[in-house]
Amino acid sequence: MFKFAPGEPTQFALSGDSEKKYLDLPTIRANGYRLSTAGNYAYHLGNVLEPWMKQAFDEVKQRDEVIVQWPQKRRLDKSKFGYFIKNRFFKKLLSNPYIYNMALRKFGLRKEWEKYYFK
Repeated sequence: MFKFAPGEPTQFALSGDSEKKYLDLPTIRANGYRLSTAGNYAYHLGNVLEPWMKQAFDEVKQRDEVIVQWPQKRRLDKSKFGYFIKNRFFKKLLSNPYIYNMALRKFGLRKEWEKYYFK
């Protein structure tokens, strides 16, 4: 994925446009997806061991080892057609309020949430 990122360093550590420019767009242009979660499950550990780190490590429960056979992962490759379909065509299509609302219903938006999401 990094071969799709800009070669020059960013002006900002992780602010401004750096997240979009160095994380989001290269992934999208490589025909991949970026995973986001509602909760914060990553922590910056820094360079010094702190008491909370030891406590969190000790709280990790030991589990039986399970071997999972993951499907063969696909290689990320630049696809102008895939990028166009996912990020231009559908963006334009979903900018129509009628189609946007219909898509939300189709994908299971609950009735009580419509007032927050409908255009």
